[in-house]
Amino acid sequence: MMLLTREVRFTLKADRMSGELEVPVTGHNGHGGIPAYDPGGCFFVLRITLAGSVDPVSSYLRSITDIDREVRDKAIPFLQNLWFEGRCDPATVLKGLKDRLSESWRGSSLEKIEWILTPYHSVEWISSEPQMIRVSQKFEFSAAHRLHNPSLSDEENRRLFGKCNNPYGHGHNYELEVTLAGDPDTTGVLMPLSILEKIVHQQVIDPLDHKFLNLEVEAFKTCNPSVENIARVIFGWLQSPLKQPNCRLDRVTVWETPKTWATYSE
Repeated sequence: MMLLTREVRFTLKADRMSGELEVPVTGHNGHGGIPAYDPGGCFFVLRITLAGSVDPVSSYLRSITDIDREVRDKAIPFLQNLWFEGRCDPATVLKGLKDRLSESWRGSSLEKIEWILTPYHSVEWISSEPQMIRVSQKFEFSAAHRLHNPSLSDEENRRLFGKCNNPYGHGHNYELEVTLAGDPDTTGVLMPLSILEKIVHQQVIDPLDHKFLNLEVEAFKTCNPSVENIARVIFGWLQSPLKQPNCRLDRVTVWETPKTWATYSE
């Protein structure tokens, strides 16, 4: 099965005094969004993922022009009305988008909808669990670590880990994304972001930020703090505190650099 994802960028803008909505212009997907951001508007991103087979003639799964047109005709006006009415809770938005777009591309199935509200916060719907929504929030922390396996010789460690085996360690500005999955409550959300942020700061950021992981964090004194192990340990720290009657921890992603990241889930 082939997956194709298209990102559509746009600004919603409404004149709240007159109650008139500014309808987005039609056309191709612009780098800065169509319409592009201007003061008084809200800039958003929709990512649409389709699944299917590649057409043997065009070599497309689907023409991106078709995806753009359906999103601009069906999704953006719907979002714009919700935004104007102040009803943009994740459950309402994702259910409405799914209902409007699920039959838009016959021959291809709608696999995922991701609505990116800020560079740090997004919500998503996936077809394999249609009654659930997922909410993701990003965080940052800085830490030092050394990659070293005490069961190997110094030479073997240097060969395996290279510069990352420096005895004095090295640092990273880590980025952490925490994703919850579940059924929204009556307000249409899984968990207030203020509560999510408080838990993550208490359980993860405060213990890790500006620490030498191998020396100052108990979990990594006997566990090599690779980005894979950091993601796994953080998941373990958050799994119980984030468990609620209506939601659970879905996954944890840790970026060591913009080019290297690991995701852990159970």
